[in-house]
Amino acid sequence: MPTRTALPCRVPSSWTQLLPALAWAALAASGRVDGYGLSAAYAVLVAFPLLVHLDRSVPTWLRALAAVFGSVACASLLLPRGPLAAGLGAAWILVALAHLLHGVIRFLSGSAFDSRRAWVWAEAAGAAGPVVAAIALTTSRYDGTFAGFAEPLATLTVTHFHFTFGLLPVALAALARRGLAAEVPLWGVTFAPPLIGVFFAARSTPAVPSPLEVAAIGLLALSVLAWSLASLPRLAGLPEPARTVARVAAIVLAASVAMGLVFSGTLAAGAPALDFGDMLRWHGIGNAVAMTVLGLVALRYASFDGVPAPAPCANLVAPTRDIEEARALFVDTRVVDAGPDAPGRFEALSDALLRYHFYPPDVMVCAAAFKEEGRRARLGDRVGMVLLVRLFPGFPAVGFPATTEVNVAEADAEHAAFGYVTTTAHYGAGAWRATLSRHDGRLRIELRSRMLPMHPLALLGLPVYRMFQKRAHRAGLEQLGRVV
Repeated sequence: MPTRTALPCRVPSSWTQLLPALAWAALAASGRVDGYGLSAAYAVLVAFPLLVHLDRSVPTWLRALAAVFGSVACASLLLPRGPLAAGLGAAWILVALAHLLHGVIRFLSGSAFDSRRAWVWAEAAGAAGPVVAAIALTTSRYDGTFAGFAEPLATLTVTHFHFTFGLLPVALAALARRGLAAEVPLWGVTFAPPLIGVFFAARSTPAVPSPLEVAAIGLLALSVLAWSLASLPRLAGLPEPARTVARVAAIVLAASVAMGLVFSGTLAAGAPALDFGDMLRWHGIGNAVAMTVLGLVALRYASFDGVPAPAPCANLVAPTRDIEEARALFVDTRVVDAGPDAPGRFEALSDALLRYHFYPPDVMVCAAAFKEEGRRARLGDRVGMVLLVRLFPGFPAVGFPATTEVNVAEADAEHAAFGYVTTTAHYGAGAWRATLSRHDGRLRIELRSRMLPMHPLALLGLPVYRMFQKRAHRAGLEQLGRVV
């Protein structure tokens, strides 16, 4: 269980939450939108803004876009179905796709060394669900269907995918990160909804769930029940009245999800115990209230940085892992002219190299004992680094942490060299070396590296990995050349 620390108390108050909430209140007061439409609007205008505020690393512009485009998309509920209403609803697809891109960055940042934690996958699910919901909103406002399913299932898809694939897993993940909720049941809460969605899409009779779908709903109900029971004592870490409110919400959530199991099971058996109206009133309201309350508690006491600021670690205990050049997938040798050997230039460049002032801060950040002590590197020094990869403009960079060990650190009147070998806490295996030398009145920098990517993400995205590796080499050589 994560170590508990003093709980922060954050109460964000911004127009990006207030505007959509007021828009939903206006829709409810208008009397022109039915219960199913109001539930979908609540998901878009209340649940989603809460979702994007839980993660502090979500760009401000994305929150603003959600507030404005969410209000526009939900205005489609006031119009007759058709191209105009669908066009307004389609605005929400842009928001959902932008949120998905941020989710990809968050997953890559969190999975580098944390892929065994349930919250990494819960947060990934929370990024994907709203995309399906946005498509359902658009098609339901066009002709009242989604993927062949008629109303009210089309509009209910908007609600379900914002909550069970969006706010719920991310809110529970935030609480688990802080040690305020159980982590193990979160696996079931995360992976049961996608199973339900698959079996829902494969229904032979659109209005009747299959036995497999009922089984998946049962898995979700059991997972939520297990989460609620296991989390009740952990929620004691909250101050009052948040503690009591969160515990009541956990109980209501378990009961509400169990109601969904009763509905689907009896419907599949041909003797429904509840109708859609009952489900909207009790199951829908119970889910919405419980998930919103848990989301608000998580926002106040457990908001998190899904894409954390780079934090290189030089003290990580990890053995070195070098390879022979013949085994390397990528072998690079780059030689650049660093300008005339004017008085003082060689000494300045030599000092910068042995202090590892090589990569610009927007490409890589690093930490080392020799940097803290204000000295040159020595053999055996560890260097913690984070390679920054900006996949999409306007979004945070993905940070790939690594630890290396200095195996070359030398300088004399004619040349200087700095190099390191990778450790097992690196996304690859190999070595890197830069050498500064004098040649006929000019200065020359030679960079040599050999690398065999080892991390699964590096292997899966090999062309992208290689592109950023070469870009980093170029940027480093340019940076060193700008020292004097």
